[in-house]
Amino acid sequence: IKEIQQGPGLWKEYSHEDVLPLPDLKTQGTVKVDLRLTNAGTRILVQGRIRAEVMVECARCNESFPLPMDLEVEEYF
Repeated sequence: IKEIQQGPGLWKEYSHEDVLPLPDLKTQGTVKVDLRLTNAGTRILVQGRIRAEVMVECARCNESFPLPMDLEVEEYF
């Protein structure tokens, strides 16, 4: 984010796709992240999407299956 720290209104797009080992969440395949980072003065606004297939367990039969997740993100840091 170094290049957008030069002034408010500057922005940068960030995309990444990789297998991410998450301790509390089992995923199948890759996690895809598409973000836009914007200098909002004293903070960085992060907006975008995170897509992954999360392994969940059926409450009835106890078998695992992949559940597609498509999350919209909007946070200030």
